[in-house]
Amino acid sequence: MAKEPNPSEDYAREIAERENQIDQLLKIIREMALKDALTGVFNHANFHERLQSEISRAQRFSSQVSLVLIDIDDFRVFNEQHGHIVGDQALVVLGQIIRTYLRRYDVPARYGGEEFAMILPDTSAEDAIKVAERIRTNVMQRDIAAGHTTTHFTVSMGIANFPVQADSGLVLVACAEAALQRAKELGKNRSEIFIP
Repeated sequence: MAKEPNPSEDYAREIAERENQIDQLLKIIREMALKDALTGVFNHANFHERLQSEISRAQRFSSQVSLVLIDIDDFRVFNEQHGHIVGDQALVVLGQIIRTYLRRYDVPARYGGEEFAMILPDTSAEDAIKVAERIRTNVMQRDIAAGHTTTHFTVSMGIANFPVQADSGLVLVACAEAALQRAKELGKNRSEIFIP
């Protein structure tokens, strides 16, 4: 004898399915709020939140955090020569390369226009520059499709460390920015550690 349908079981199953769909949508919305839509790395707002969190953790456990700021060299000229679509491809490629070289607990972020950041917990400035150089070298070698040809781009990087060179998140960012500026002034396509 066939079992008769139970409306309350059907209703409960339907409610469970809808709750699951809502949970999935909320997960997508949370992800969208934290990530840069183009590159898939964390956005600027989340960068500052995560940096403060890592600084607090480093203070609690007497450890260190290195910050690497990355800037695509002459990006405005690159966009003028190749167009914004190719420029966007360069941003996407840089985001992919950065994620490839980071550990699961490192924080890659889009800092601004063509600038990216990497928060590296439990990492000295000397170890951070090794990561930066691997990324810089990989970027130089990566082909970007530009119409019927390919092109390349380079990046400059500035590195600073908490607590060695900075005593707060704001000072750490300022030190990394100064190191990045120094890399630009010394000819671009290079990584520099902050020198007080």
